[in-house]
Amino acid sequence: MKSVFAILILFLFYACNGPSSNSQSEDKIMESEVSLAAPAIPNGNGTQTIDSTLKVIKSANISFETEDSNRAIQKINEILKSLKGYTEQEDSNASDNQLFTSIKCRVPSSQFESFVGQLEGIPAKMTGKNIQRLDVTKEYIETETTINAQKELLNRYLQLLGKANKMSDMLEIENKLSELKTAIEISQNRFNSLKKQIRYSEVQINIISPSTQITKVSFGKEITSAFSNGIDIFKNLILGIITLWPLWLLAITIVILYKKYLRQRIKTREKK
Repeated sequence: MKSVFAILILFLFYACNGPSSNSQSEDKIMESEVSLAAPAIPNGNGTQTIDSTLKVIKSANISFETEDSNRAIQKINEILKSLKGYTEQEDSNASDNQLFTSIKCRVPSSQFESFVGQLEGIPAKMTGKNIQRLDVTKEYIETETTINAQKELLNRYLQLLGKANKMSDMLEIENKLSELKTAIEISQNRFNSLKKQIRYSEVQINIISPSTQITKVSFGKEITSAFSNGIDIFKNLILGIITLWPLWLLAITIVILYKKYLRQRIKTREKK
């Protein structure tokens, strides 16, 4: 009798604490699916593979002095071409006695050391050199992981959008999608910039040379230029006078009329 009573108690306990009905389970599932709360952000440990190899941005700033900057620049371009690099920007500024040339180059990171080494052989005196190597492995991995997580989250919001029935829910999800797409674009731009800087190293080259390289105008040419400028001024003066012909015509008319008026006045006085 005691055993039967114990079995009955166990049955009642199981019935009270056991799983709910199938309809209740389905209601909970539906609630979870259409909830507008932000889906959990993936931890980046999915099927996406993350490149965790060492990522280094190499850069250098090198200064030269030379009597002939043209020869030095020509040699730099030859070295760049041989190493499959390129000139990103070149500027020149002249003062009274010096010519300053600034060249921003990019070379494949694998050729960075070779390029810097070969620059020592150009026809110019190296006056300064600064080399930097920046480890951006952590930032690279974090940025790539963030992009993957954001894209996965975007897909989950798209799934929610497909299940939403209310217009207010759709608008809210679309706003979230717009914000997420903007965030992905920002992260992707930063990631692309990192990859470019890692793939192609930047080398800033500064060259100082005497301003005597600047072609000076001879005294004879200056005289010729002065005569030419004088002729231009004379032409402009004539054209200006011709342009004002209505005013000149009006002035002449006024003078003629005034003289006629004076003659008539004199004749009137003589008659009196």
